[in-house]
Amino acid sequence: MVDKTKFTVIVPTRERPDTLYHCLQTIVRQRYSNFDILVSDNFSQDNTEQVVRSIGDSRIRYINTGRRVGPSRNFDFALSHVKDGWITYLGDDDGLLPNALALANSVIRETGCKALASSYHIYTWPNFVGVRGASPPNSLYIRTARGYRIRNTKVELRQLLKGELDYFELPGVYRNFAEYETVNRLRDDSGYFFRSRNPDLYGAVALSLALEHYAYLSEPLNVAGTSAHSIGHSHLKLSKNSSASAKYHAEEDIPFHPSLGDGLVSSLQLLVYEAFLQASHLHNNFDCPSTAQQLAVSIAHSSHTRTGVTDYCRKIAECHGIDFQSVKESARRIEFWHRVRVTCRKFTRSFFPGFYVDGGSIGLMNILDATVAASSLYFQATSNKNWKVRKLFRALSNRLWKLFRLFA
Repeated sequence: MVDKTKFTVIVPTRERPDTLYHCLQTIVRQRYSNFDILVSDNFSQDNTEQVVRSIGDSRIRYINTGRRVGPSRNFDFALSHVKDGWITYLGDDDGLLPNALALANSVIRETGCKALASSYHIYTWPNFVGVRGASPPNSLYIRTARGYRIRNTKVELRQLLKGELDYFELPGVYRNFAEYETVNRLRDDSGYFFRSRNPDLYGAVALSLALEHYAYLSEPLNVAGTSAHSIGHSHLKLSKNSSASAKYHAEEDIPFHPSLGDGLVSSLQLLVYEAFLQASHLHNNFDCPSTAQQLAVSIAHSSHTRTGVTDYCRKIAECHGIDFQSVKESARRIEFWHRVRVTCRKFTRSFFPGFYVDGGSIGLMNILDATVAASSLYFQATSNKNWKVRKLFRALSNRLWKLFRLFA
């Protein structure tokens, strides 16, 4: 298919040249022609600019904020340098698969959608040190799904707010794709699009509220990198590097939503809810969840950070005059059904599992190596003679899962 869709791949960064170099290498090697790369440097005081320019590719534009700003403001600064086409933000330790833009173009042209989300492989960098249960360093997880379908944004957003969906499955701009004009229309009166200190979450929520449908591609378009720099893993206490999160919160100048405390809590669900509240100007007729419900879901999904999240939620409940005992009872019910759902997912997905690869055994050293390996391993896993049988099982399990969700 002709490379008709114009893409701008935006890479916000700050003093991470060790991962940034390999991230950019995955983008310049795209099997697609109509795109450019925008590196938005948040006033780095190291050799970041030299590393970017050393690649020597005319499609790369380097911009610098000129002063230290919060991460979300860096996202907006980059957005102000885009004029048209489609955009995607990529973390500086992530990577695009070689055919990512070509495949995205194909789905966009076929569906006419304004936003595209996709699955992703996962690469854990050698420098990552996680807590017990986290992926080991230098490991690659390959997902083996294929195809795409059109999803209803409001239905999926409700599932997210119930804690039953990964926010990456919603339309967004971080490791997903959106039409620039659609994003541009959602700026506030100050000219900003990102109104939360968590730009990845806010983008997913805002586009879900603004659009009716989007395309979800089961075939991965990128490899999500987890490195020592990963802020999300640091904040959720999945990484032993607490300084990444501390530095992030010290520099972010967007206040956390006042109804939810200071935001220093290891709960992804509360961060999702905060982004939802910050997007209040887009709620329209959307049925907003109660704070009590969100506190219960947050506790139910807190797992290894249960004590800290429970104490944080207790304080929020007291501020709102919410009966915390009823919140805990709801959390127990939610946790029970969550465990049932997880068990069902494990059973139905056992017919077509993803799989882990020891990066050291195949010579992986960085995200570029991971994207090349993932592309090859994915092709091998989905092109063998058993694929059609597994595809049939997948379709059957999806139907069973939908039935289960109706009655759970």
